[in-house]
Amino acid sequence: MRVFYIICVSFFVCTNITVATELASSDNNYTSVFDSYQNWELEGFGDWRLANDSVGEIGGWQFYSREQSLKEQNNSAELMSSGASKGVVK
Repeated sequence: MRVFYIICVSFFVCTNITVATELASSDNNYTSVFDSYQNWELEGFGDWRLANDSVGEIGGWQFYSREQSLKEQNNSAELMSSGASKGVVK
């Protein structure tokens, strides 16, 4: 029984040594995604007065409100002309 135990243990040890040397000698092609990472940098602030003037020239928040309103009017006009509101299919 002792001989069998010694043979099993020696086989186990030899197998682990072989696997360990194979793993150590294999090429590792891993590249970290952080190798190309660039640190965040603060961007300079623009002239806020110039930005306010530009918004004022196009009409401010009312321009954007008017833009959405025009889209809704065009959509409803298209529906009316196609007869969709009356249930008529052309």
